[in-house]
Amino acid sequence: MSKYVILNQIKQIKYKDKKIILYKIKRLKDGLIGGWIESEENLSQDGECFIYDDAMVFGNAKVKDNAEVRDYAKVYDDAIVYENAKVSCLTRIYENAKIHGNAEVVSYAEVRDYASVFGDAVVGGYASVKGSSRIYENANVFGYSQIYGNAKIYGNARISQYAQIHGRAEVCDDARIGGHVFIYNPCIIKNAANLFKNKYSKYNNLKI
Repeated sequence: MSKYVILNQIKQIKYKDKKIILYKIKRLKDGLIGGWIESEENLSQDGECFIYDDAMVFGNAKVKDNAEVRDYAKVYDDAIVYENAKVSCLTRIYENAKIHGNAEVVSYAEVRDYASVFGDAVVGGYASVKGSSRIYENANVFGYSQIYGNAKIYGNARISQYAQIHGRAEVCDDARIGGHVFIYNPCIIKNAANLFKNKYSKYNNLKI
């Protein structure tokens, strides 16, 4: 049984050097007018998942289960938002990124490549998560931070204020990283470590 219908209201956008047409949707149980999709393949008819406001989902991207995409967020390429994940504000989820569990991506953040955000993690504040990096458990990444390569941020870790974590670096437990800190390769920052710098600082092979 269908939970939404595709309306005749359309908009045209440029995607991969060509123009595509997106369609407004309407939820049947309450008549709510939702966001934009390219086709029914973008939004599952099962579960409570929905695309709200002026959010757009297109390409081969999928929103499933009980996931929500809101505001002006964009999900496209082969990205997937599923389970109870929430994507909102002017965020972009694209390429092969995955957002799932109870994760939230908000406030102008982007998640791309093969990166994944899951568990109860939150990414926002212009942060960029890319490569094959993973943000999970209760980790938070904000404030123009960049996480890439095969980096892992988990536990209750907090990354903020332009920090860059990449390579095989791991930040976990209750660690706090911020400022112009550049952590890479097999660094492991854990426990209740605090690493904040007001000037550009590099750390390689560091264990705290």
